[in-house]
Amino acid sequence: MSITIAFSEKVKRKVGRSGYMERHYDMGQWYPKMVVYDHNGWHPDQFRLGEFYGEFATYDVSVTLPDDYVIAATGDPVEGDPGWKEARARAAERAKGAGDRGAAGNASRTKARGMSAAEKAERLKKISSKEYPNKTVTFHAEKVHDFAFVADPSFALQDSLYKGIEIMVFYRPWNRATWQDSVMARTIRTIDWLERIAGPFPYKRMSVVDTPTRGGMEYPMLVMNGGADDALIRHEVGHMYFYGALANDERREAWLDEGFTQFQTFWYAEEHYGPYGEAKDKRSFPYNLFPRRKMWEGIAEPVIQLKREGFDERISTPAQNLNNYTLMAYVKAPLFLRALRYTVGDETFEKILKEYYKKWKFKHVDEEAFLSVCKDLSGMDLDEFFRQWLHTTKDCDYAVKQFKVEQSDDIYKAHVKIERKGELMMPLTLAFRLKNGNTATERVDGFLRTIEKDYTFDVKPVSVAINPDNEILDIYQLDNFKPRKMHLSLDVPFNTYYPENAYDFRLLPIGFYNDIDGGKLGLRMRGSYDNYFRRFTLQGLYGFESGSFDLYGSLDFPTHYFRRDGALSAEGYYREGRQGGRLEISKIRRKYKLDPLAQHFRFYLTYNEMTDSSYTYPGTYDSGKDIKAGLSFAIAPTTDIFASSLFTSYERSIWGSDFNYERFKIETRFTPPGRSPLPVKMRLRFFYGQSTIDPPSQERFNLGGAGSLAREGYFWLRSVGAFPRDYYDNFHLAGDANMRGYTDAAFNFKRVFSSNIELSLPLPISRTRGFKRKLGLDMYIFYDWGKVMDKGAAGELPPSIKSNFAGGYDPLDHIISDFGVGVKIWRLRIDLPLYLREPGLKDETEKWRLRWLIGVNGVF
Repeated sequence: MSITIAFSEKVKRKVGRSGYMERHYDMGQWYPKMVVYDHNGWHPDQFRLGEFYGEFATYDVSVTLPDDYVIAATGDPVEGDPGWKEARARAAERAKGAGDRGAAGNASRTKARGMSAAEKAERLKKISSKEYPNKTVTFHAEKVHDFAFVADPSFALQDSLYKGIEIMVFYRPWNRATWQDSVMARTIRTIDWLERIAGPFPYKRMSVVDTPTRGGMEYPMLVMNGGADDALIRHEVGHMYFYGALANDERREAWLDEGFTQFQTFWYAEEHYGPYGEAKDKRSFPYNLFPRRKMWEGIAEPVIQLKREGFDERISTPAQNLNNYTLMAYVKAPLFLRALRYTVGDETFEKILKEYYKKWKFKHVDEEAFLSVCKDLSGMDLDEFFRQWLHTTKDCDYAVKQFKVEQSDDIYKAHVKIERKGELMMPLTLAFRLKNGNTATERVDGFLRTIEKDYTFDVKPVSVAINPDNEILDIYQLDNFKPRKMHLSLDVPFNTYYPENAYDFRLLPIGFYNDIDGGKLGLRMRGSYDNYFRRFTLQGLYGFESGSFDLYGSLDFPTHYFRRDGALSAEGYYREGRQGGRLEISKIRRKYKLDPLAQHFRFYLTYNEMTDSSYTYPGTYDSGKDIKAGLSFAIAPTTDIFASSLFTSYERSIWGSDFNYERFKIETRFTPPGRSPLPVKMRLRFFYGQSTIDPPSQERFNLGGAGSLAREGYFWLRSVGAFPRDYYDNFHLAGDANMRGYTDAAFNFKRVFSSNIELSLPLPISRTRGFKRKLGLDMYIFYDWGKVMDKGAAGELPPSIKSNFAGGYDPLDHIISDFGVGVKIWRLRIDLPLYLREPGLKDETEKWRLRWLIGVNGVF
């Protein structure tokens, strides 16, 4: 039977894996594909962005394109000139020193990509009139289930014949520094590795092509890579086995291709670089001063956290139905294969991989195909193992409940009691650390709920651990050790290491100054398991001039009383003329981890009281017990066009409070999406706050920024003199009306409405992308405007301010606004309010003037 299909397609600007960017063309998934028929029947799947199930076939494809193009494709060129001779010469010229850095490199890039509109029109005219010659190149490929090609007139080509495989590296000239030589060497190393673990490379040609792509994309005999990274090359070239030769349904069982090639990528790093998976510590100073997690610990961390939070998914779920596709296909699937390797043993696992490839090469594969090979070569019944890992979200959780050692003559008997708390069952390895420093291991079946065994040793065992390398993906390793492990470290922001098998204690000597206590010294201790369970903070300081002690403590932990995503927290303090506390219950309602419509709820009780007013600035704090209950709600919907957020809260003073008030606020933000292509990005915020009856100063809304209670969280803003008095008002803490030009107008009002607008501008510095990303650089102009809505609010202004407005003019009856420019560098924000509509509110006379503020947070 012969079927002929005629179709036409307009090549558009690149979206996903196909289209053009300037004169560069990436052509994947560009033609109607034959429906696959396998033992599960027909697969008439509609194409979505991403991957697609294809049938093995012989492809003969002819591509007509301008004759200056270089083309790389699936298969071998059998007719026409693919432009490889010129591309080889281009690579050889650059290798001799005709470099493309600096002005020469920019010229090369401009020539390749930067055609003017007139040049493009002239070129199209020549092509249509056949003044500019075209060429047709035909490629032939056998035993492939897809065909893709890349074309670019600027390509340079390096190629080499290795073990009968023609390896070709196509790169754009401005990427020569990272692509030339290094990609060829990495590709050869990858092929060597894959042939060692699986078998002979399936094709006689392998093309690695430099494309404007995030990450990479695999096609038979060809990969489109957006970088020259070693791991990316290994992952994509690994797809020639796991996808190319072993052709699974990439949508229905993504773990069979993405999971396998990602596992072999991790496996290579583990075998060649050791437990940390890197030749050297690539972290920069000061992060490299602290420990780091081993490779498999870091890989498992997000999956374990997903399980703890209740958002785990089945690996076998079809790709389009997964909420966490990347974690399931690229992370959890390799963890499954690691657990399989541990279960059957390293030697057997390597035999399985080789036999799987040999038996199913150039055929369609599925879970059953792989399972049958695993069972045959291991001699084990692995049906339940596969079912638990691939088709359920069961958790693995074991605990050492008892470890006792008794001595009889020169023999030591260790009694171990293990409890299986989770539903997933795995064989266990018990690691006994002996007094002489050696380790003895014993294998035990983890099927039963309670396991008790005795073991004898010639040397005293001092500890026992269940799978210390966590091949079984235990989600709570703290109780896998007896005695329990503890870890002590320095509590600084760049210490990001939290051991997965020990309770972590962090200490930090602290000290600062205020005018009442003078110099203060103390110690802060924080503790947690994995920065998630049982987190606490204890802090104490002594003031040398006042002779007083400050105390602070907090505790928070997740709770399942409200099903998933619930937490309880508490804090209390006695410090710097204040005392208080807070109890809070929080809950997030969401369908999956990254749900853009996640709803955040908080209910809280707070108590604050000022006991010594000498610590505070006038007008910022009223004496008395402030006790209230509050409820807040937040949501942050995100679309392709903009990101947004909504926050609202209601608070009410309750029994025992010296004040009587209600407090309501609502704010919403609109910002560009994370990868907005616009050079100028607008950010917009609206705020409305209302306090009724008789709120104290600290419960009213501040005109210039956050109020007194928000400043409590920053030790340098808490008390008089902690920040230099003359510049106290130059430190801006974002919040409330956020009219940043009026920060030092310390006015609090019952009702305020405001809006804040920022326009983020492109930096006037060339080659800023990497520099900007590292420093978090952002330059912007801002405009704040708002209205004080209190009746008779002007009557509460200080006399010195009232005197600035003659003739009964009330500035609070009008719109208040400011305008300026700002820049953010890492966490430091510098704002320069240049214009104030009502400078008299700051006891100034000039509307236009240079003013400055610094801060560490913003409303966006």
